[in-house]
Amino acid sequence: MSTITLDKLIQEGKELKSNLLYERGSMGWSWYEWESDESQSLYTSWKNTCKRFLAVNFPNDISRNDFEGAIRAFEQDTSPQNFQEIIGVLQGL
Repeated sequence: MSTITLDKLIQEGKELKSNLLYERGSMGWSWYEWESDESQSLYTSWKNTCKRFLAVNFPNDISRNDFEGAIRAFEQDTSPQNFQEIIGVLQGL
């Protein structure tokens, strides 16, 4: 298993963000979704790795709460902008 670093998690997040696709449906509906089931799975794995990394390396840092809030916002309203908020929390550490 490779060493997990904050820089690596940020880079992986940026790569994941590019896997979000804009979809247009009927009657003007539009949304973002992962390009594949594999991308969805990679996101879930990355999210959980980030949570563990923050718990171990930043146990009392407010950024853990910010990260959780950004994850919730993204999962309620999937968009590149909301995903960038997650990356921004990591970059702020």
